[in-house]
Amino acid sequence: GHTLTPPEQPKTHVPSPVGVAMAEADAARADAFAAGARVRSCDGASGPSRFLGQVDGTEGVWVGVEWDDASRGRHDGSHEGTRYFTCVPGRGPTPASFMRPRKLQPPRTFAAALRERYAPDDDEDAGAGSVQTVSGADVGVELVGASSLRAEQARLEQLERVFLEGAPVRSAGAQGEVASLAPRLQEVDVSGSLFGSWADAAALAAELPKLTALHLNRTRLGPLDEAALGPFGRLTVLSLNDCALGWADAVRVAAAAPALEELHLSANGITSLASPGANETADAAPSLGALRLLNLDDNQLSDWAQVAAAVGLAPRLERLQLSGNAIAAVAPAAHERGGAGEFSCLKTLIIGGNKVDAWASVDALATFPALEELRLSGNPLFGTSGVSTINARLGAIARLAQLRHLNGSEVRQTERRDAELRYLRELPAKTGKSPEEVAQGNERYKALLAWHGPAMAASGDGSGDGAGGGTLGENMITVTIQCVAARAVKGGGSSHEKKLPGSMTIGKLRMLCERLTRVPAAKQRLFVREKGAPMPEPLDDDNLEIALA
Repeated sequence: GHTLTPPEQPKTHVPSPVGVAMAEADAARADAFAAGARVRSCDGASGPSRFLGQVDGTEGVWVGVEWDDASRGRHDGSHEGTRYFTCVPGRGPTPASFMRPRKLQPPRTFAAALRERYAPDDDEDAGAGSVQTVSGADVGVELVGASSLRAEQARLEQLERVFLEGAPVRSAGAQGEVASLAPRLQEVDVSGSLFGSWADAAALAAELPKLTALHLNRTRLGPLDEAALGPFGRLTVLSLNDCALGWADAVRVAAAAPALEELHLSANGITSLASPGANETADAAPSLGALRLLNLDDNQLSDWAQVAAAVGLAPRLERLQLSGNAIAAVAPAAHERGGAGEFSCLKTLIIGGNKVDAWASVDALATFPALEELRLSGNPLFGTSGVSTINARLGAIARLAQLRHLNGSEVRQTERRDAELRYLRELPAKTGKSPEEVAQGNERYKALLAWHGPAMAASGDGSGDGAGGGTLGENMITVTIQCVAARAVKGGGSSHEKKLPGSMTIGKLRMLCERLTRVPAAKQRLFVREKGAPMPEPLDDDNLEIALA
């Protein structure tokens, strides 16, 4: 009378169709992410693959990535007590992650990326789209000129410049493929590429006989391979910003490109221009014979002497960018090294955002014979060390006779005269000496005294914090505010003469004009016209001080 119940069968896991599809996608992509290859996540983070395979306790294929940005990582190459790969020492506790292949961008050859960007196969509808009317209806539109643009881009052989920034380019492609696709290319931007070696970049350059400008920013090219750099010999512009490239290797790269006129090396973490293990900084000028622009912005340089020793004798250097470093002082240019003067051709020095805090550095720049443009904003000397921005600007202008642009603004003749007169009055007041005594130890002061005359130096008390004359009275500017709004003109015009502090901003001037004329600040267009000037000039920067307008 007993009913026999058959034993329960063990349940088996049946993968969902979606899970099967994802596993198949991972398996299909896996070979592209072998250990050693550079990879990029779908959200744009890059790094070298350190591992490809299975992880205990999980299913499917995983890629172990050590990110360029170590803060992004969640692992150190191990999982639940098992180590699968080792990260570079000193990069923090968790610089890596385990990623599914489907979460990584499939790498491309340059040739494939070029076709995708400039001659896509599925662009019949490119330039077309729709807009929705207020009633909710869709109306088709086409971008004017889109068809001609597509036709022009499709003629790859006519292209002279291509920009593939951010494309996951890992190699040039088959030998001869790029050369046949785009033989006229002169400028190529593959910033953020997945090139993993200098040979990869050189292989692309070798395909393009007309190439003169190559941008490889944010690309980790590994140890320098000087033997591979032959194709760089034609380059005149090379961008290697944020490439984790040291100065010594950068000089070797420049030596392989004797025609190089622009070299960009910003954000490389360069702390020194001295050769590794050397007591003195090597003169890099022999490797920079044609260089006109050197960009060292946003590094960690602090010693001007190293800068001068390394590049001061570069014979054609016209522009030097050093913003965002930690340089505290600039020294006078030396003029007796082998008969050649340091920075003899330098026209532009960009040194904003450093730690320059003394006028001695500005005085030193007077020894740079060709200097015409200077950027010093963001230094303690300009606005953060007790010197107002206005007086700091005037002080720099007075000290540098040839300066034409300062902190992005043109130096006008009226501004220069005011700066020089303030400077003439300031130094005697500060030192307690007569103008003639000051001139004995100051060549710039001597020249200004001869130009403007002793009488100009004697007027005013000279008290101030920059060029001279920093009292409130001396910093006041007389302006005539003329309203040309229709209602003001109809009523006979509206004119007001005011004495205003030079430190007043254009934004505050607008508020004053609103009170005087009742024209709302948001609707105002302000212009300035100096005496004798034929046309007024617009005042669009609300943060600009009126003394600099």
